[in-house]
Amino acid sequence: MSSRIRDKFTGAGAWWLLAPVLLLSLCGVYAGLADLDYYWQADLGSDVLSGLGFNTAVGLVWEGAGLGEYLNHEWLFCIVLSLFRSLFGDWGVFALKAFICLLTGVCTARFLKRFDLLGGSVSRGIFILLCVFLNAMVFVKVKAYSLSVLFLMEELVLLQDWRDSSSKRERMLVFDRMLLLCIVWNNVHSGSVPLFFFFAAVWLDWQLEEILCGVTCAVSLLVNPYGYKLLLFDMFHASDKWMRAVNGDWASVDAKTVLGVICAFLLASAFVLLIFDTGRRFRIIVSVTVVFFLSMSSARHCIYLFPFLYLATSGCGLFDKTDKVFAKAFIGVRPIIVLVSLMFSVMGFVSGISQAKSEGYRMWYVGDGLVSAMEEAGFTPDSRLFTDPDVVYLKTLGYQDFTVGAYPLVANRVLDSDVLLSYGGEAQISQIIDFYAFDGYVFCKWNLKVPYYDVESPLYAYLVHQGYEKVYDDGWLVCFSNKKGD
Repeated sequence: MSSRIRDKFTGAGAWWLLAPVLLLSLCGVYAGLADLDYYWQADLGSDVLSGLGFNTAVGLVWEGAGLGEYLNHEWLFCIVLSLFRSLFGDWGVFALKAFICLLTGVCTARFLKRFDLLGGSVSRGIFILLCVFLNAMVFVKVKAYSLSVLFLMEELVLLQDWRDSSSKRERMLVFDRMLLLCIVWNNVHSGSVPLFFFFAAVWLDWQLEEILCGVTCAVSLLVNPYGYKLLLFDMFHASDKWMRAVNGDWASVDAKTVLGVICAFLLASAFVLLIFDTGRRFRIIVSVTVVFFLSMSSARHCIYLFPFLYLATSGCGLFDKTDKVFAKAFIGVRPIIVLVSLMFSVMGFVSGISQAKSEGYRMWYVGDGLVSAMEEAGFTPDSRLFTDPDVVYLKTLGYQDFTVGAYPLVANRVLDSDVLLSYGGEAQISQIIDFYAFDGYVFCKWNLKVPYYDVESPLYAYLVHQGYEKVYDDGWLVCFSNKKGD
């Protein structure tokens, strides 16, 4: 490719790559919630702001590990959720998802610029855009870990700034930013903050000054509402067998799913890039290997692979060979990429707005109609209710969420809930109901594990068949008393 043609795709003229990075990052707005944690986490944030404390999530005990009290290890993120809900109401999910997607695009563009990845090979740019698109469409969620990967990219930028510093004053300025990053990261999502120290250890040279800075950052982990207890909680919480058994968000890579195929593609791409790496960079190899093993325990950890995928492209000779083969085709591809990126971004916003306007995000709110129906049926805060795992606003009414709702929550109750709502037969359901002696039931009438939600949950079918009194039904949430009709 001639230098004149190359200049159109590289350096300051590489707007064809920078603009799509921002546009494709915004595609993630197409889908709002990964799960319904948003609602109860926003509640916890509101509790903090209203002075009720940092840990109103009491009683969350997982049998087996004996964790005791559940610590709100994402308390700062919960405050962000609460603020967006207060500012935007029912549109809070859409606004927050758009904000996280935009922030992801800006941080990614800054990361690429810092490591000189916006210029050079055109085929490399196309591969980077594919990664940006997959990240936006699959991995970026209204979840704290979506911010953790942005913290990781910022850390890698700061580590490079440290290595490039020519004076002690410059290094101190970098360290100040690194210390602030460590404190914020630990209070936004403390479960992933060990990555901060691991990658710092890999990417620095272990000089005395660097070791002292690392120790200072480690001490700063105590700057949180719980002190040393948060460190202990994170160690045991991450390894608890019941959390891994019932928490779908921690599912490992499964090659039989679409997510598994995408994760496999990303991991394979990382190793192919490293095989063709002309520089044989040890640090990237170690980092990718660690993320690979993390992904084996939880597919969502693949999100931490993207920064290293971007870095691995800089030394891969495969892209230069591809440029030579498709040199003429690449001349006209620039405007097409920008237009396609714009089209996907618009489609993402249209889909996101459509969801925000629908009942989808509001269907789990416990509204006045349900509250009135429960009061008329004689329910009190002392009633022993079975509630769906995600009917979380009952806790604000003072009702005891006895089985699996927000709190208290123990492993055997989660498993029993799965029987009631997903696959149980009449004999199993009857046995569980007799064991817990429920006063009432509030749950989603549909079996959420069946696509399109067009099959009634086993519990709903059982209660109707047995003639239990239905006191509320809005087409999504239902409420039954333990009384049987005439």
